[in-house]
Amino acid sequence: MPAGAGALTGRARPCPPADRGRHVEGRDGIAGRQLAHWDGTGETEQKIKEETKATIRCIPLDAPEELGACVYCGKPSGRRVIFAKSY
Repeated sequence: MPAGAGALTGRARPCPPADRGRHVEGRDGIAGRQLAHWDGTGETEQKIKEETKATIRCIPLDAPEELGACVYCGKPSGRRVIFAKSY
């Protein structure tokens, strides 16, 4: 194992700032990497994955709480997450 490889184990890492500028406005809007509100449930995460092939890649822990509506179901959401597709 390279020196320092375990240094980040178990710690949250910040998401790249470039990912924070784009927002998803609806279910069909997920392309590449997108920042969108999510209601926090596994059921919604699975439905988004099935319908769009996108998965949650990062939950920005350093982002301020921001009230909004889940991009999929419209339920209340306290923060945005980064969705991305694998190609």
